[in-house]
Amino acid sequence: MTTPTDSAQTDNGGKNSLSEDRRRILELWSRIRPVSEVVPFQEEVEAADAVLTGAVEYTRHFMDEVRRGKIVDCREALPLVDQLIASATRNQSAVISLAKLKVHDEYTFHHSINVAMFSIIFGRSLGLPLEAQRVLGLAGIYHDVGKARIPEDILKKPEQLNDEEYSLIKRHAVEGYRVMRDSAVLHRDVLLAIMQHHERHDGQGYPRGLAGQAISPLARIISLVDVYDALTSNRCYRKASTPTTALGHIYHQQGAHFFPTYVERFIKCIGVFPPGSLVRLTDGSIAVVRSVNPDYSLLPMVSVYLDQRLRRCQPRIIDLAQAQADGLDLGILGCVDPRPLRIDPALLLR
Repeated sequence: MTTPTDSAQTDNGGKNSLSEDRRRILELWSRIRPVSEVVPFQEEVEAADAVLTGAVEYTRHFMDEVRRGKIVDCREALPLVDQLIASATRNQSAVISLAKLKVHDEYTFHHSINVAMFSIIFGRSLGLPLEAQRVLGLAGIYHDVGKARIPEDILKKPEQLNDEEYSLIKRHAVEGYRVMRDSAVLHRDVLLAIMQHHERHDGQGYPRGLAGQAISPLARIISLVDVYDALTSNRCYRKASTPTTALGHIYHQQGAHFFPTYVERFIKCIGVFPPGSLVRLTDGSIAVVRSVNPDYSLLPMVSVYLDQRLRRCQPRIIDLAQAQADGLDLGILGCVDPRPLRIDPALLLR
């Protein structure tokens, strides 16, 4: 399903999608508040896998309930939201990596959980209190609930949508609001986020064409995260963009589609090369980003899994910032597409 606003491009041949000018700008933003990771990466990957799997199963369940005309009781989602928050608190790099590296076909279900998880992490970086993080988590899980009222042949159409089909797709924000407004104990800000997550900062969004401060703060967060996860996910009509390509697209849309301050702070939060990014190093080896370096956004912590000849090797964890400080000329050339390499990046986390 291709929409008129779907214009992002994917990386070509593993080259970094961000221009050198934008690299320098992002480097200036590189000093961020370090995130306390109280549980080792590998340990949290296993815990996060169980949390994400359970959350996806819940999403599949409630979407099916909505299709059958039943009322959703959002209280069932609260324990899942708390588990997402707990996982992000223990080691957010692990949960980000797992969410973006797991291969899956059921986009809608996984997308809802990814939006919830990224929104929680972004909210934490903004200093939002726990209750606001819980509201963000609920808004992320339910933001696309209205798609349960849209015919699947349109949702999964691999070609460009015609005007009539696109108008139908755009109804999902209002439909989602209608579905959830009768739900038990649902916070008003969740309803606003569901209704407004396709509004744009410049007033060119839908359903009401709201602009600027008229859009609820949590809806602005959901809107940005929604686009990031959509761009970095495989869809029936296009392959996933690499994280750097997606961030470049979002960066160019700040002040138009997105609240400007949020764009800069989101990139600071997840990094130029977010955890889970498959990257090519300057020596030709292939690595997965493990965590963002709070002082040097272009030099994260990585795990090398393929050598210069693209052969599996004993995994090596390298702090690229420390490596350069030690005089080793090693950095990142750019993100790479795992498919030509015939590897499942999620398996590299095990």
